[in-house]
Amino acid sequence: MDKNDYNLFINEIDLKEVIVSKINYDFKNELFKNKIENKIEVDFDVNFESFSSSYKQKTLIVECPLKISLNFEKSKKNQNILELNVAYKVLFSLKNKPDEEILNFFYRNIVIFIIFPYFRELVNDITTKSGIPGIILPLIKIK
Repeated sequence: MDKNDYNLFINEIDLKEVIVSKINYDFKNELFKNKIENKIEVDFDVNFESFSSSYKQKTLIVECPLKISLNFEKSKKNQNILELNVAYKVLFSLKNKPDEEILNFFYRNIVIFIIFPYFRELVNDITTKSGIPGIILPLIKIK
């Protein structure tokens, strides 16, 4: 990737809006009831390959699906007490459509850091309202 092209892209792009476009939440209360003392494990992974984008009328729309699963330590992996799937749409104003290499770099190094605070707050809010001790996801590190 050309550094000058990326710098030009960054100088031209402006964040317009972050939208939750889809949310799917499954809480299995019967699995949770009598195990409140057990430690809860969090399974969270960012699949950048599932991020996509479109460019229309000087607007770059980045779609970012995220998923998290909670289960009890030492329980079966397919017995999640909670699964949360969220899709974010992040809208940017941009004069010209960037190439795929710049977009992929942008997903991994900029967009995830824009949406992750929203996702952390949503996970904490949903777990607390479900009667689970509030889950606060750690800060994200991208490798």
